[in-house]
Amino acid sequence: MSVVASSQRRLVWPVAVALTAAMVYALFLYLPTRTSSTTSVPRTLAPPGVAQADWEVRTFPAGGAGVGHMGAKAKAQVKAQREPLALLVRDVYDAMFLEPGRAKQVVRARFEAAAGSTALAKKIGLPPGLEEVQIKKRSARIGISVVGAKTAAASVKVSGTVMKDGHRTAFKHRSTLWLDKTKSTWKIIGFDVSQGPRT
Repeated sequence: MSVVASSQRRLVWPVAVALTAAMVYALFLYLPTRTSSTTSVPRTLAPPGVAQADWEVRTFPAGGAGVGHMGAKAKAQVKAQREPLALLVRDVYDAMFLEPGRAKQVVRARFEAAAGSTALAKKIGLPPGLEEVQIKKRSARIGISVVGAKTAAASVKVSGTVMKDGHRTAFKHRSTLWLDKTKSTWKIIGFDVSQGPRT
């Protein structure tokens, strides 16, 4: 029995080593295909190593005479909406100006349906065929209604330079957004835009 057991033990080690090596080899073959099929890096128009201007976002309570007489509850409601609104503006404009491949997805998520369709039809942001966008300034002033903090308006400005057919051109963009909050989600329900080359 001891001879048989010893022989079996001698056979177990080569088999275990062979199985381990096969598993490691299969893992190395699997990982590159797995990574390439699930990892998607959005194409950016920002040139490598070129700094983009920081966002300057200011939020404030809006509502005329009511602003000077805000209670603790109203102040807390307005404060709670500052970051979600700032995030929405940054997300929309970063996609439109730096990651156009994300623009359609972001518009559908951040705009009310009719407003989003209009935004896509009007091609807000930079036109196709541009390269090496460098944003020199981007700012937003967001007024949040003191009554329930469920409506807001934002004034957004973006300016910078872009390459087109080997020539660098300056651009500017100004827009006003009107926003409504439904349950826990803010949506852009209307907008007014002025954009084009900076003269």
